[in-house]
Amino acid sequence: MEAQRKLEAAMDDYLVKQAPIQVPAGGREAIVKYLPILALIGGILSFFAAFNLWQLGHTANDLINTANELARSVGVETTATQLGISYYFAVAVMILQGALMFLAYPGLKANSKKRGWDILLYSNLIGFAYSVLVAFTNYGGFSNIIGGLVGLVIGLYLLAQIKSYYTDGKVAAKVAAPTAAAVKPAVKAKKTK
Repeated sequence: MEAQRKLEAAMDDYLVKQAPIQVPAGGREAIVKYLPILALIGGILSFFAAFNLWQLGHTANDLINTANELARSVGVETTATQLGISYYFAVAVMILQGALMFLAYPGLKANSKKRGWDILLYSNLIGFAYSVLVAFTNYGGFSNIIGGLVGLVIGLYLLAQIKSYYTDGKVAAKVAAPTAAAVKPAVKAKKTK
């Protein structure tokens, strides 16, 4: 918890107070309003990607097995390998991030920092950690670290900008769609012009 408080304080200092560009109040309210839906969509897409990666990997594995059997039947040494730990780790991280997105939804919907905002923070950090780990495998490189760092900074920036809308269980600011009473005067004003 202490590390999280330090991270949140650093985010507030560097990504809100000292940030050269602030997200306008209307933009922050729009992010807070639509973030629960975006979290659900992100969770669905993450599970869909994990399922497709699982299927694609096993299809490739079957082709590798067939190629190995064919090569052995003609006396050639096989060099193609099976699915490795990196593959299973990638699927697990996708499933974990999808689950975190779904877990964040109720907290984001209720503007409860501890249940929604924090879970998105963890998801962002897990994504960066994964990109760093992949950089040290046969499938990654320095570009994974750069891409992960860019994603981390953007994610932390947006989370820091909207943090004030989330509290420890109390609704800080209710962001709702315009009411019919608020829309009618605007419509009447347009008609009179």
